[in-house]
Amino acid sequence: MAFNWYVSPVDNRYLTEYLQYYSDGDVLRHFLGAPIPLAPPLLNEATIICLDAEWYFKDPKPTTEIGIAELTVRGIAPNVHAENILSSIRVDHARIMPHAHLQNTFPGAGDPEAFYFGRTKFVTIPEARQVILNTFVRPRHIDNGELQPIILVGHAVDNDYDHIKEAFGIDLESYGTIVKVIDTQVMAKNANIEGPNGPNIGLKNLLAHFNIEIPNLHTAGNDAAGTLIAARK
Repeated sequence: MAFNWYVSPVDNRYLTEYLQYYSDGDVLRHFLGAPIPLAPPLLNEATIICLDAEWYFKDPKPTTEIGIAELTVRGIAPNVHAENILSSIRVDHARIMPHAHLQNTFPGAGDPEAFYFGRTKFVTIPEARQVILNTFVRPRHIDNGELQPIILVGHAVDNDYDHIKEAFGIDLESYGTIVKVIDTQVMAKNANIEGPNGPNIGLKNLLAHFNIEIPNLHTAGNDAAGTLIAARK
């Protein structure tokens, strides 16, 4: 393995380079009771986050919801049905007040009123922007002025990346905190799990592959939770 030894082992840039040599599954399993041997201690300070955004289908496609799921308990092996892991996922769901009245009606659209993993909050656009920043730009547990490393999980994650950048002016990659991006759609493709219409499987079908049903997907909070559950599988 060829690392850039001019980067400090306690620096997020070092961790980003280090994790390039490990699969998405290896990285996730590190936090689920199967640690990577001799991994840098900084990896244990990382947190796993899923960010999902929903927007109205008509131009200019204003953001209507954001969902954030975070794995809060790490380093324990899953039990028989992984309840100990799944119950440690914290999920937040926010509806954007100026656009909360806009509801998609196309087949398969989610109902923002039906969030199953907690309570929904209504926020302004500046508040939503601050929530996203607080999630991805926060200090390490050791208060040394550096930022906590983030492992970002998403389903077709580039779509949300692009939308967050356009809607809120936030380039998530620019802060140097995201050390690994894990896309459950890509993971499924690599595992030869295909959707009914081709290799790019949707989240609903991916969950169904594991005999998991989450009602009312395409609601941001439910999608964020479902994506982390699928990644765990």
